[in-house]
Amino acid sequence: MANVMNVLFDFIPPRAFTVKGSAELIEVGDLVFLDGTFQGNTAQDTVRPASAGSATQGAATAKRMFADQFAGVSRQRHDLNSFDTERLVSVDAEVEYIMVNSTGADTTATADIIPGTRVAAGVASGGALIDDRIQVDGHGSASVPANEAIGFVSRTIKNGARTARVHIRGIHVMDRT
Repeated sequence: MANVMNVLFDFIPPRAFTVKGSAELIEVGDLVFLDGTFQGNTAQDTVRPASAGSATQGAATAKRMFADQFAGVSRQRHDLNSFDTERLVSVDAEVEYIMVNSTGADTTATADIIPGTRVAAGVASGGALIDDRIQVDGHGSASVPANEAIGFVSRTIKNGARTARVHIRGIHVMDRT
């Protein structure tokens, strides 16, 4: 499901990243990570959607690994069967996403959520990451430790709200590369 987020503004200009191969569709607004071992070759970094990450080790491990390689938010679509193209990614931006609970179901805030609260990529019931949803720490039984965070709530989320305005920061901004 794509194009359900809204990039409000970029703090720094979007960055161009290479997308190698054609195995995955990337939609505008997908949370993306930088995979440093594309097809077994560690010299070939490529941007991939959150759902392409491994869910075999559980949700917490998947979120932590994703946060360690988080590139940002895709600003351009990448179609299947498109090879070796560059796509723009917001690496430091204010965006709005739909919130999910700990099982991946869309949810609304049950109380006001304050700015600074950590957010992570949303996780479906099977442990796979969701490309275009987020989990908010302490909301909907979701827990977001610092090592799983990809950003934080930037404006108060009012009780009953379905979307969260968040500030995301990719690894290139946070000097984690």
